[in-house]
Amino acid sequence: KLADKNYRLKPGDILEATIPDPVACEARPQEIPLDIVYEDEDIILINKEADVPVHPSKGHPYDSLANRLAFYYREAGENFVFRCVTRLDKDTTGLCLVAKNALAAEILSKDIQRGKIKKTYLAAVEGEIEPDYGIISKNIRRVSDCATIKREICSDKEGVFAETEFRVLQRKNGFSLLEVTPKTGRTHQIRVHLS
Repeated sequence: KLADKNYRLKPGDILEATIPDPVACEARPQEIPLDIVYEDEDIILINKEADVPVHPSKGHPYDSLANRLAFYYREAGENFVFRCVTRLDKDTTGLCLVAKNALAAEILSKDIQRGKIKKTYLAAVEGEIEPDYGIISKNIRRVSDCATIKREICSDKEGVFAETEFRVLQRKNGFSLLEVTPKTGRTHQIRVHLS
């Protein structure tokens, strides 16, 4: 039976709550293949290729990960709200974790904040980087006279704090292969810090 919000639960009571999902994803569904690595009732893990934006944008209104997932779930007859928990830049390949409901999104976001979900990247960079290991702690800000979302290093009194840990895996022919772990999640953080 319907319970008043002030009702106190008693032993043996069974509480059932329905949390309505917001409106469906506004991304226009597009039939473009997805590389699904894992899926259950709460999450979907997708291997995103390079040159695919996560969200629709002015330059990519129909070929984003959100557009592809909107089609995937429309075909399955499911309501879909795009809740990408681990976003990647358009040019970056790797795993994107998407929550399929509000509760999963909340739990995963808290897990990221608590360090229970660790994001690690491989980055090929110009130059034979020394030392073998390091932490870059430099503030990042948006470039003011730029129409794009370009970022740059700035003083500690400007921008937002960003921290990136790196480990050199290999050096060869003027390049280095790094294992990179962002400790904060700023836009273009790895690219800006490694520059």
